[in-house]
Amino acid sequence: MATVFMIPYQRFSLSAIKTLATGADGALVGIPSWTTSDPTKVTLTPSIDGLDCLVQSKGPTGSCTVTVTAQGTGPLSATITVTVNAATTGLATALSISIDGPPR
Repeated sequence: MATVFMIPYQRFSLSAIKTLATGADGALVGIPSWTTSDPTKVTLTPSIDGLDCLVQSKGPTGSCTVTVTAQGTGPLSATITVTVNAATTGLATALSISIDGPPR
């Protein structure tokens, strides 16, 4: 699982991209759902179509998991760990989550 490091009140965007076994992008069915394991660490603001999500860290330092779930040829999900630090090293400005589906 990937980890992104943030300082309090920083923002970045995640994207849900279904990748087929061939390496090509695939279509998702419906609107992906975004959740956080700890809403005291980050707030999530998904786009209307759910393919992107703005993540904003809050004041408390610590870690949480952001998960996106969607439908393709079956249920799909991907996760990323978000760690909020007071330090300013290792910060991210953008990150993409690829959702891998079963081979066709």
